[in-house]
Amino acid sequence: GDVEAVVRDLGLKRVILIGHSMGGPESLLAAKRMPRTVVAVIGVDTLPNAEFKMPQEESKKFMDALEKDFKGTMRIGIPGLLPEKTDPELKTWLLTRAEAQDPKVAAVLMRDLSALDNKLLLKEAKVPVRCINSGGGFTSHTPTAIETNKKYADYNAVLIDAVGHFPMLEKPAEFNEKLRTVLKEFAAKN
Repeated sequence: GDVEAVVRDLGLKRVILIGHSMGGPESLLAAKRMPRTVVAVIGVDTLPNAEFKMPQEESKKFMDALEKDFKGTMRIGIPGLLPEKTDPELKTWLLTRAEAQDPKVAAVLMRDLSALDNKLLLKEAKVPVRCINSGGGFTSHTPTAIETNKKYADYNAVLIDAVGHFPMLEKPAEFNEKLRTVLKEFAAKN
């Protein structure tokens, strides 16, 4: 709803939504609310496999840890989102920002995210979905399943090797080059 309100207030008629992580499913939800206005969704290390669902026991264990010891969970979780050789300053910066978030809000967001059906979201958005995802090499990586996701939407993805969950911060020049290439596909035709 917030995305829709901003688009409406700015009077935008043609929008490409770009969402990192949780922002991928959120962008699909926003696209569904704004047919004919949203022309594409570009995900950043998100929506890797619409058919993957974290096992319920593993999800519950994570949520319990998040609610009991938010900062401790972040200290374990953030490094798990990055390759071992990530710049230590970037790791510290990301961890500091993650720890500063409101634990109650984070828990609600994570719980809501785990309840989403990405197959349905991809279908109902009714827009092309392109992702710029990590090629892997970190603990909590879910491989991008392009062919699987194509069953649910006009989907494609490009991968960046040797990055974790934050490709735009880890390899900004390569990320920006790939983003420009993806955006060209949706250039307005005069």
